[in-house]
Amino acid sequence: MLGANFRGKTKKIAAIRQADRAFIATILIIVLGPLDSLMLHCTILALFFYVCHLFLGIRA
Repeated sequence: MLGANFRGKTKKIAAIRQADRAFIATILIIVLGPLDSLMLHCTILALFFYVCHLFLGIRA
């Protein structure tokens, strides 16, 4: 019973992370469309990879 409860929470976290990634991707498209600053690109890419790392860390 405890295992099933834990699995449910893990799925919920994964779903939240997936929504976050979709939201971030949308912001990336909106922000990077008009602005073409290399520094901004690097900063947003770093943030994106950090979020992906968090997501993979939770799954593993």
